[in-house]
This record gives sequence, C-alpha cells and structure tokens, in this order.
Amino acid sequence: MSWNKNTVDCSHIDSIVTTLQQLGVPYSLSVMKELVGWGLNDDIPSTAAPFSVERLFPIRRLEYKRFVLLERMERTTDCDTDDLLCSYPFDFEDEPADWKYEITEENS
Repeated sequence: MSWNKNTVDCSHIDSIVTTLQQLGVPYSLSVMKELVGWGLNDDIPSTAAPFSVERLFPIRRLEYKRFVLLERMERTTDCDTDDLLCSYPFDFEDEPADWKYEITEENS
C-alpha cells in the first residue's frame, strides 16, 4: 500500500474573480469555513524545524450578478486517491441553504 494522497484545487473561483476584476463587475467573496488538507502536498515546512504547518483551505462563497459559486472539499478515505477542492455554480435563488462544506467518500 502506498500513501500518495494530495489535495488538488479544482475551484474556478480565483479565475472568475480575476475576470470580474478585469471587467469591472462588482462581486462579493467570503470565507465560509477553513479546512485542513490531508494530502502529502499540504505540509508546509516551517522555520521552527523539524515542525511543519498544516495547510488550510478556505471554503469560499462568490456572489456576482445573479450567480453564486460555492466551494466544497471532496475527500476520500483511500490513501492514494486525491482530495479535491471544487466549486459549484448556482443561480442566486437556487443556492442551497444546507450546503456541505466537506464530504468524504468511504472507500473499501
């Protein structure tokens, strides 16, 4: 068994914010929660060696015009399968009230 899990940022929020800024479109960006990454790429070496600092991922909400994007960390219990930070678009009136910031798929 190997341990090759990483956290992969698949969110579109950063690129959409850049485009909105370039176009001068007003938007609202907020952090709903912060989660610790479980991947090998989530240990950040600190200056107080031999310690490392865990990487935090902000789970964000982007609102512009009549649209909302929500982020979620999609994890798996498998030690080799990457965890994904994903974003999902919604029309403003269809934004889920009970959004799950994190989901974990159990692997057997």
